[in-house]
Amino acid sequence: MSTKKYSPPASYEVNLYKKFDHGEFEVGNVSVTYSLRCNSYEIVVAYSDIDKYGPLLYDVALEVAGDQGLVPDRDEVSMDAEKVWKYYLGRRYDISVKPIKSAACGTPRGFFPDGKEKFGRFGWSNWVYYQTQGTPMTDRLLALNKISFKG
Repeated sequence: MSTKKYSPPASYEVNLYKKFDHGEFEVGNVSVTYSLRCNSYEIVVAYSDIDKYGPLLYDVALEVAGDQGLVPDRDEVSMDAEKVWKYYLGRRYDISVKPIKSAACGTPRGFFPDGKEKFGRFGWSNWVYYQTQGTPMTDRLLALNKISFKG
């Protein structure tokens, strides 16, 4: 499991910054809250203005969640977010998963190009995800002044 280096409050945000010619601007954000129904942290809002930064924000959120773990948004999951969770589940050696034990946690829904909603068919959504290698990404981005936390 991850270290207890970060002690997030009940809700926190991770903001990612990038330097441009006219200054430094926020290019992504992920908001996380502790879910009593899931007994873990849950991503509730995430966005990135630049491709490929979304997974980076998820990595930081996962590291900061620590031993409490992180679950996908239980209300709605985008196609891009679904790809991240599937990648975590099938290809990341440094991430472990445990089944969600609470039926109250529910299953997220996703919106797909054909306009149909799908409920309950997401094998990747039924897990709590844990970072097992400490907080290397968070530590590095903090040292570079590229992220900030609100909470």
